Amino acid sequence: MGTTTKMAIPYPEATGLVKDGWEDMKDIATQVDAKSGLVLLNTTSFSAQSSVSVSNFTTASYSKYRIVISATGSVGGANLRFRFRENTTDKATGYYGAAGYARYQTTFALYTNENNGTFCILTGLDTSQQATVSLDFNKPVATQGIITGNAFEGSLYAGIFMGFINVSMTDVTGFTIYPSTGTMTGKVSVFGYNE
Repeated sequence: MGTTTKMAIPYPEATGLVKDGWEDMKDIATQVDAKSGLVLLNTTSFSAQSSVSVSNFTTASYSKYRIVISATGSVGGANLRFRFRENTTDKATGYYGAAGYARYQTTFALYTNENNGTFCILTGLDTSQQATVSLDFNKPVATQGIITGNAFEGSLYAGIFMGFINVSMTDVTGFTIYPSTGTMTGKVSVFGYNE
């Protein structure tokens, strides 16, 4: 059997025997299954929404996830907020952490911080410049949710870095994003880390 250039995944060649086809397919499946990397679990597009929830995506197959968000807001200067979910209920207490930012013409500064807060602020939303957020979502145990990541805020032309935790949940299984005011339009994707 031959192998692909980038990932060395085996494939049957034209000279292979038909009777060996099942063995070739087994080799391909085994090789692909063994690959580490990101596995797309969910993509949700939204338009003029006041909130978007992704519920019950956590499974025993993954303990770490990647969340990628792109959005614009209907109201300039609105904040994009984040809450963990327990089944289909947002967790509205117990957030700790902070975010810092750097603008192109200034130094680093505190963007936001939470001390037993009711949500996390990921970035600002602009009506024309798209905000982009990339988060690692970790669930070390059922009662803990941790997000770390970075974002770009279009209205400030700022890079944001962040880390937040909630340790008071029964079982974190999802999240909700929402603007502080108005609505938002964009896309959110969730990936599992295949380790």
